[in-house]
Amino acid sequence: GGVIEATVNGNGSKIINCDGTVAISGGKLILANGGDYTLLNSVSGGTLEVANGTTLVNNGKEITSSLVLAAGSAAEMNGSCVLKGAITVNNGAVLTFIGNGSDTLDWNTGNPITVDGGTIDFGNTRQSIGSWAITLKNGALLTGTGENANGSDFNVALDFYRDATINVTSGENTIAATSRLRDSNERTLTYNVSANAALNVTGRIHAGSATATVGNVVKSGAGSVTISSQVMLGKIKANAGDITVAYTGEGGNTVKSVVLSNGAELRVAEGASLNISNNAAFYSTTYTYPGAIDPGDTFYVLTAGYFPHVTPITPDGNYFYKDDF
Repeated sequence: GGVIEATVNGNGSKIINCDGTVAISGGKLILANGGDYTLLNSVSGGTLEVANGTTLVNNGKEITSSLVLAAGSAAEMNGSCVLKGAITVNNGAVLTFIGNGSDTLDWNTGNPITVDGGTIDFGNTRQSIGSWAITLKNGALLTGTGENANGSDFNVALDFYRDATINVTSGENTIAATSRLRDSNERTLTYNVSANAALNVTGRIHAGSATATVGNVVKSGAGSVTISSQVMLGKIKANAGDITVAYTGEGGNTVKSVVLSNGAELRVAEGASLNISNNAAFYSTTYTYPGAIDPGDTFYVLTAGYFPHVTPITPDGNYFYKDDF
């Protein structure tokens, strides 16, 4: 239940090695004083903390403890090691996954990942995201090219097996890592962005195919989301605030449907395009109608004859008119 702090002098390499698992029974093991610590045993229980200026090197060992990277620290996960505890990456700290392969994160644990001004670099690995709850704040960065999995058309760093939510609570944050919403289950990824926060998604979001338009992105919270990568999705839904589609490259952006409510806005940046391949529904209670007053009264206030001053075709392809002038 106490705290053990490693205070080995000098900045050389240290090795954590014992006959069995390093068990932190409700306490905390702090790796400190600079240099590299190489983990040769599994670590369980309590909290494993890496102090400022110190690097943890894990070559294939399992960590079931909570892992905390203090400001200015680093950790390298090499090969097939498994992380099962909660993860916190603080300001200026970097957690890096090195080498090919997937599932360093045990996707069934349900533990939180919190990136508070730090960076997680998934490199060329693919991480299955199931029950993990992800929180980004104060300039957090998720990056990495990912692994080409199962013949996918694109590499995948964040592989969402289940519906998931990424909470963005403060500051400007970025997801540059590629994300896959499993096409076989049409997964939903929710960006919940607080009023004083913003999220820029520069990594591709896809269903594993260059042409698949399945999987849903939902925007909630009063903050803003900008998607600067290509969008090929089933649905974009915004429950509040605004979401901007900003990709301007070849192929454009395609979704099947758009749903906006509670005053939410979908914006298409200059030079970008958005193709809505199915019908889109706009509700008068949430959509600023282009008529003079109210959708039901539009044709009663015309001043230039009985001809509509709005396009007589609704976004879902139906015609509307009134004949009781």
